[in-house]
Amino acid sequence: MSTSARGQIRKWVAFSALMLSFAATGCGASKGKVSGKVYYKDTPLKGGTVTFIDADKQSYLAEIQEDGSYAIDKVSPGEFSIGVETASLQPPNPNAMRNRPPADAQGNYKPPDFEARARRFIAIPGRYSDPGQSGLKYSVKTGKQEHDIKLEG
Repeated sequence: MSTSARGQIRKWVAFSALMLSFAATGCGASKGKVSGKVYYKDTPLKGGTVTFIDADKQSYLAEIQEDGSYAIDKVSPGEFSIGVETASLQPPNPNAMRNRPPADAQGNYKPPDFEARARRFIAIPGRYSDPGQSGLKYSVKTGKQEHDIKLEG
């Protein structure tokens, strides 16, 4: 075997070892996964959105499920302010409903089910929708962690 062929093999082996080390440690090993439930006056919310925002204004969003649970993957570790909103589920103005486009015949567009969303709506104080005003904070670490968010009246 020639010297240049051995050199190529060594480079390939070194590259393969490097890639295996990345796979073993996991590319997302330095990130966190935060999950939990969102409560308002000790009752789980049935919908809405949770927002985690850091000092650099990087934000992470999660939908609140009907059982109150939420989950955010691949969060960079650090200090976060948290916002919670449910206004997106609020029943729409009846006049707006009149002007919405109908479902198309091919099934490509299906209008939102506003009635189902409205059944999940629970009004919460407006201050919670702004992470800077909510008073809710959390320190995200690497790996999986649970954080329940408890809103008061």
